[in-house]
Amino acid sequence: MSTLVLAGDAVGKTNAMDSILYKTRRLDQDADVGFGSVTNSAEQTIQGAIGAAIGVASTLGVQSLRSWLRRPKIEVLFDDQKTRYHQVTTSKPKTEGGAPGKTLWIRFEVGNKGKTTVDLEAKLTSITNLNSGEEIERFYPVDLQCVSEEGKSNFQLVRGETEVIGLVHKDDAAPESMSVSTETALQSRGRQLTYNGGKYLLTVGLYGAKIDPVMVKFVVENGKEFSNLKVTREK
Repeated sequence: MSTLVLAGDAVGKTNAMDSILYKTRRLDQDADVGFGSVTNSAEQTIQGAIGAAIGVASTLGVQSLRSWLRRPKIEVLFDDQKTRYHQVTTSKPKTEGGAPGKTLWIRFEVGNKGKTTVDLEAKLTSITNLNSGEEIERFYPVDLQCVSEEGKSNFQLVRGETEVIGLVHKDDAAPESMSVSTETALQSRGRQLTYNGGKYLLTVGLYGAKIDPVMVKFVVENGKEFSNLKVTREK
């Protein structure tokens, strides 16, 4: 009898141990599953953040590309042989019965080939005497005037529009000298705007909020005769 009882106890203890081991394995499995869920959730969050960042970057990239494609595109046109840029005008006689005065104007044209409107300003930034190779020290940057409206230096160009800008001019009353086409009032401010015969390099800057500065150079040869004023654009 004692032997049977001991055997029964052993069986009971064995069953109890199996139950404990089973429950332990379940707990371990549940812990693994829980950890995996947390890990997967974190990965999904990171992937979502990366996807959102890529989406924002793509949107900004598309916007930047669109803005770049629609940017203003400035072009400068000049041909010394065309009357649009090389023109003689007459003025009323300064004295009664006198002959009408003549002025020879040299101009250039600015156009916008882009798709966005741009506000511009044209400035003559420097003058170099090519005979001596020295930059004129008494010259300071000045606004160049639009032909479409006297006294106007700021101008707006929509897509496909152009504006003609005065560069230099000379009068038949003093044919040996040429002047920068800007406000005559600047003459009294210590600026040298009139030059005698010789060869000069003029640097013009076009400035606007939506563009990088566009710099253009013109070589001006001024002779003693009224009609002797030659301008070429330096490439």
